[in-house]
Amino acid sequence: YREYQIALQNLNALMGANPMQEIELADSITAQLELPEQVGAEAALQNRPDFAISQLNIAYQQRQINLSKAKYNPSLSIGFQGTWGTPMLNVKGSDQLWTPTLFASLKIPLFHWGARFKEVNSQKALLRSKEYALDHTRDQITKEVANAWTSLTENTKQIAVAQEACEIAEENLELNTFSYNEGKLPILDVLSAQLSWIQSYSSLIQTWYQQKVSLAQYNKVTGMRRLH
Repeated sequence: YREYQIALQNLNALMGANPMQEIELADSITAQLELPEQVGAEAALQNRPDFAISQLNIAYQQRQINLSKAKYNPSLSIGFQGTWGTPMLNVKGSDQLWTPTLFASLKIPLFHWGARFKEVNSQKALLRSKEYALDHTRDQITKEVANAWTSLTENTKQIAVAQEACEIAEENLELNTFSYNEGKLPILDVLSAQLSWIQSYSSLIQTWYQQKVSLAQYNKVTGMRRLH
């Protein structure tokens, strides 16, 4: 009960609700869950935000390289401006006081080519590091998806094994109880059969729990939003 209360408080805290708010569970530990459709690593890559962030980091760094180059490229500026008044003394009394001017400016950085080379190479080194980070993220996601799918399928198989063991323990308990009522077995054999059934049933509950945990983990690593 204490662990249930702690889990309830943690769930409410994650959802931003009152820690003591009651939650109506729509699922049961004994509910059978079918295996979801297997999602490949490529599909998971499209859903994972960490992979999208790595891709955006590379695009951002590529723009940084272009910006570094642009600072040292020749630039041509062309403009038009007007001034109010005459360019010299208005001795003739002209009323044309608006003087248009067209100008052009060409800037060629002659003494910064070495700085351009160093800065661009520095930005390219950062780009390579981000590309390596993207490859590492891709490999990590691929491994996580494969491990999660293996864990889910194996835990699902364990449910059938645990159910069979629980049925055998229940049949043994029924036989021992019948034999005890007939006076053919001592009470210790019945108690031993009861203990075996309790252990088998507890193991079955644990396998159900492990399957649900594995399913949640699989949905997480594949970027899925829902259990069904």
